[in-house]
Amino acid sequence: MKAISLIFILFACLLFSHIVNADNEREFFWEKNNAEIIETGDLKWKPEPFIFLQGKSNRYIDFENGNDNNDGLSQNTAWKHHPWDPNANGKAKESSGIHTYIFKRGVFYRGQLLPKESGDKNNPIRLTSSPEWGDGEASIVGSELIKNWEKNCKNKLIPNPENVWTTTLNFTPRCLWTIDEKGNVKRIPLARTPNWKVDNFDDIKSQWWIWTNPKKPFDNFYQDKSGKQFNMGIDTEHIKGDPNYFKGALVWSEYGWVMGTPFPSKIIAVDTQNSAIAFGGQWSSAPGTTKIIRNCRYYLEDKPQYLDDPEGEFWFEKAGSGGILYLRSPQNHDPNKLHIEAAKYLNLIDAENLNNIEISGLSFKFTNVFWELDAPPFANKDVDPACIRLLGSGKNITIKNCKFEHVNMPIRMKAIKDNDIIDDIKISDNYIAFTDYGAFLIEDGGGWGKTNEEVGRLFDVKILRNNLYMIGMRPTRFGQGHALVVDSAETLEVSGNILDKCYGSGIHIFGSKRSGLRADRPLCRILIYQNKVTDSMLNTNDWGGIETWQGGPAYVFNNISGNPGGFWHWKFKNHPTEPACARFGHAYYLDGAFKNYHFNNIAWGKSSNPYDQLGNTSAFQEIHSYQNTFFNNTIYNFVIGSRRQAPMAGRNKYLSNIWDSIGYMVFRHADPAKTAQEANQADVGKQSDHYAYETNAYANTIFFNVANYDDKSIFGVFESNGRWLKTFNDFKMALQEKNSLDAQLGILTDKSPLRNPQQHDFRPSENSPALNKGAKVFVPWPLYATVGEWNFYHAGNDPADIIDEHWYMTPYYTDRTAYHEQPMFPLKAVNISKDSYVKGELENWCNGALKFNGTNQYAFMSNSLTEWPKKEKISFPKENCNWAEINIPDMLSPDQKTEFTVSLLQDIPENHILQADLHWTNRKNKSAINTTAGRHKINGKGPYKFEVIPKAKPDTENYELILFITPDGTWKNRTHLFRQKISYHESKENIRLRSPQIENDSFIIESYIKIENNAQGIIVEKLNSTGYSLFIDSNGKVNLKIQNANSIFALASKQILNDSSWHHILAECDRKNKKINMYIDGKIDNSSDGPDNNLSLANSADLLVGGSPNGRCLNCTIDFLRISQGSLNDAKTNINELYRWQFYGPFLRDFTGKKVDCEIRSAGAIQF
Repeated sequence: MKAISLIFILFACLLFSHIVNADNEREFFWEKNNAEIIETGDLKWKPEPFIFLQGKSNRYIDFENGNDNNDGLSQNTAWKHHPWDPNANGKAKESSGIHTYIFKRGVFYRGQLLPKESGDKNNPIRLTSSPEWGDGEASIVGSELIKNWEKNCKNKLIPNPENVWTTTLNFTPRCLWTIDEKGNVKRIPLARTPNWKVDNFDDIKSQWWIWTNPKKPFDNFYQDKSGKQFNMGIDTEHIKGDPNYFKGALVWSEYGWVMGTPFPSKIIAVDTQNSAIAFGGQWSSAPGTTKIIRNCRYYLEDKPQYLDDPEGEFWFEKAGSGGILYLRSPQNHDPNKLHIEAAKYLNLIDAENLNNIEISGLSFKFTNVFWELDAPPFANKDVDPACIRLLGSGKNITIKNCKFEHVNMPIRMKAIKDNDIIDDIKISDNYIAFTDYGAFLIEDGGGWGKTNEEVGRLFDVKILRNNLYMIGMRPTRFGQGHALVVDSAETLEVSGNILDKCYGSGIHIFGSKRSGLRADRPLCRILIYQNKVTDSMLNTNDWGGIETWQGGPAYVFNNISGNPGGFWHWKFKNHPTEPACARFGHAYYLDGAFKNYHFNNIAWGKSSNPYDQLGNTSAFQEIHSYQNTFFNNTIYNFVIGSRRQAPMAGRNKYLSNIWDSIGYMVFRHADPAKTAQEANQADVGKQSDHYAYETNAYANTIFFNVANYDDKSIFGVFESNGRWLKTFNDFKMALQEKNSLDAQLGILTDKSPLRNPQQHDFRPSENSPALNKGAKVFVPWPLYATVGEWNFYHAGNDPADIIDEHWYMTPYYTDRTAYHEQPMFPLKAVNISKDSYVKGELENWCNGALKFNGTNQYAFMSNSLTEWPKKEKISFPKENCNWAEINIPDMLSPDQKTEFTVSLLQDIPENHILQADLHWTNRKNKSAINTTAGRHKINGKGPYKFEVIPKAKPDTENYELILFITPDGTWKNRTHLFRQKISYHESKENIRLRSPQIENDSFIIESYIKIENNAQGIIVEKLNSTGYSLFIDSNGKVNLKIQNANSIFALASKQILNDSSWHHILAECDRKNKKINMYIDGKIDNSSDGPDNNLSLANSADLLVGGSPNGRCLNCTIDFLRISQGSLNDAKTNINELYRWQFYGPFLRDFTGKKVDCEIRSAGAIQF
């Protein structure tokens, strides 16, 4: 008996060991912990250590004692300059090839490197330092040590010249620093007034001056002699006296309505009698959307009159390429006895092509900025400099274990040209502090306003384990000071980054492509996890601590976003009795973000008081966003829990989150009516057709201490009329009335669900109401060109409607406000009732699997959905023109050249200007100029020939040609005017509608299914004489059949699947490799030869699921089905990764990484 017991114990130990080992295996990058996890709900920086690596060939660089005529082969024969430095000479200048360049520690390398060669994939060029050569840091600096100071101030505009020191330089510094004996660095500010300092990080501008605008709170303008309009700010306390004190200065001003990031703009007019100054807007000289509102704040800069701060200030009088540096030394110390660095170089490593390079173990400091501080980015590429800058193409670039301190921007990369490619970028384990613009900016070639079909591409990027502090303190005119920005990478991992004191957004990510771009983006995979962002948006508003834009899938999990700022001084002061007017910053912001999964995140604020200056606006903010799922998150201490603007698309889920201490409103998921009465007057029963309530889900959520601050507090709003839903029960009842996908809502409790959130212990409390309320949600791994994705829960208003949740940014996804109008492919269930839906294996929050009876039940999608709907062409009547005969086309198409002529019918003076402009109007009836068709100097009656190529604009409804004559070329002095509306025509015959219609593509059919014993029939099929079918045969095996009139390819599984057990099936047709692969439960089951890309499967049959009108109905339960037009290789993944993510991934664990039994999972981020 003892032996049997011993055998049993040994067996149990082995089994347990196997389970533990399997659970601890970290096979894929997203399974690795990139931060130290604190069980209470915190993260700490956990960088990987620096490892000194040498290549096959080494070169040594010692800026202090090296000589370029040495051979550079040893520490004793080091060069002074790197060969890429324009100041290199001798053997250093002549050197080329692949080397490891070792910079001596404890030395400032003063210069810049212009790379002229690349490494090999397995033998990169390295820039590094050795722990065995020198002490301290190996620094590349953009500054010069300034000596030879004199007290010789001759500028009569400078106050107290006896306290001012000067020196003459042959360069033009815009930045100055002192370094004390202990190595502490302090920045000396450019001369400014007032002499402000930051004394409160929750309001860094508390010492700035304030616009009073006494007569009119905003929209005060100044117009110059040419008719140009500028902003005008009025300050009755400070703008007085000599106008020359103000004129020509830079003004840094907050603005409204949103963002409000102070920007430099030159003062172009002064009216001291009215206490007013005039200056341009942020984006141009015109005010635009920049509103200088009463109680916005500002300061002035860069005039000699402002050089008066005894704690230290400087001003530079530019003359040619150099000039005189004036210094008000800190505490009037003799600067000859101080260590003062003046910025000289804007970029330290600057390239247009850079491949196979590794930069590690270096420190970058003290860079300059473009002289014209108010210059727009298009004025010169050096308006946006960086320590390491790549404007062009680059692959296999690693930057790790470096320091970037007291610089404008550490790393900037952009694929500028349409054929540029940036790929395989890894930025890891760096420390970044005290920057002006940001930390990392990695971009494709797109941007606002770009509509090209293709731009420079950004592929794989990894940003891991970086520590960022005091970022974006002084951005450029167009800048916002965001810290970590990646724009439109195909695959992206942002993990383990710790950010504190960010003046803009912390982590700021664009997926797929920018709005407006007519490019195809079949693959996007974004992972943002184990990051911590605290005290963000110190200088701006309307952003997120962690912010996502555009297409997904994006997986945002296990992050912390704390105390998002966005202080709105003007609104706080102007609307003191209105709730939620102090700040407009959000912990997590989905700014036109689609197909996002946010789970296991923590958001905390400093105050939930709706009237407090510290009141944090919201944990989640969305605008135009949909198809997003928020589950198992913990939210504590906000004025509003979740905000949603432009929510008409529906398709969101809010599941098993903890909302603790929400002062004003939990769910602001529509614009609230101004009063309760106003909502009633709008007719509660008459709702907008565009609000897809039936696709939203609210379930299993825990609410504690919410919406109870005062009588203005309400539980939420989500209806199009803005009806106030004052209580938990009001909100729940309204969800039920609107037939929401899930209207359980959750639990309103008077027992705290968290242990000690005030001290940031976010673990569930003992006997917490959150226990056993967690959500199990299925989160699929991305495939390439997904064209259909069905989770088999039905729309709340009709059990026959099975929602399609695929996401694919095709070329026709242009205007983000209209993405929800693009074709989707819902299934229509036949002979199905609500009772046919049952609990599945993949989710627990709803009946998310569909049971087909095997006799007369099935689902289908009409083939008509795979074709573009016919759009009626709109024609406009020809307008009469009494002064010209105009040969205009009836319609115009984007990007297509059209010519027309104009013959004058009247005598017009010579040299007058005949100009033609094309405007465009969108579906919201908003109009703007599209392009100019040209202009002619008049010399006779013509005909005058014009050529127009309309630019592609999102959601165009029609065009309007505007023809006018003017004596001087200006619109305001026009003498003749003609307008003609023209039809917009974009033939979609050449734009493929991406759908479950498979043509010549590789494709994948994936399903999670339980097939009953002895069952046979269709899983999914689109087939007549041509097409594809995935079905169970009479032997219980799954078959993939591919055929057209000339060819048939078929593959059957080896495994029998009609065994009443759940199985994961992935059938793949890989055209590039001419293979068909069958994967069962995460393993290859069978493989055979398949078609190449010459065999089209396009057909006119409907898509059938689970059976057909003619039989072959399958007795089964389907939990998930997905179709994509690409292979696993196209998706840059494999079956092991896909299966492990979907069945063992982080959404099945908690914030700390614990694997969780989802049946007893706690709501919120951390499992009890």
